[in-house]
Amino acid sequence: MRTRTGYLIRRGKTYSAVWTVAGKKFTKSTGKRDKREAQAELARLMQPFLVGDEVRTLESVKARIEGAKADLLTIDEARHPPLLVANAWKEFEQSSMRPDAGERTLSQYKSEYDRFASWMAKNHKTVLAMRAVTPDIAQAYAQDLTASNCAGKTWTSPRTC
Repeated sequence: MRTRTGYLIRRGKTYSAVWTVAGKKFTKSTGKRDKREAQAELARLMQPFLVGDEVRTLESVKARIEGAKADLLTIDEARHPPLLVANAWKEFEQSSMRPDAGERTLSQYKSEYDRFASWMAKNHKTVLAMRAVTPDIAQAYAQDLTASNCAGKTWTSPRTC
């Protein structure tokens, strides 16, 4: 980034501001006889050029931050790969954190998972990872369960869906 600064020259009794932009030299009288007042006028004249540089600098910083975030996301994805909807049941079965359930309950869980997985494959083919299931997708699935009489009153009784 180029630093844009100007300087003052004295012409007679008044100061003139001098600055360069894109290789072209500009000179303008400040109309001031006092050097401090002329410095303030120089700063006012240079302000539009400095703001332009600041905007470009901030845009560059923003792009670098977004690039760093993308790099961090890539590293996180490599460390913790997303759980695919297709592999969720297998991961659940192998998890040491899953509840200790009987065969009948596990069978029910499996049928519920299979229904969800097939619904996802039919309605949201592009959503492959569990973390990509949004609240809107979950709401649509809940509405599908309700429409199929699989929700609400049947939560504590065996389901037939």
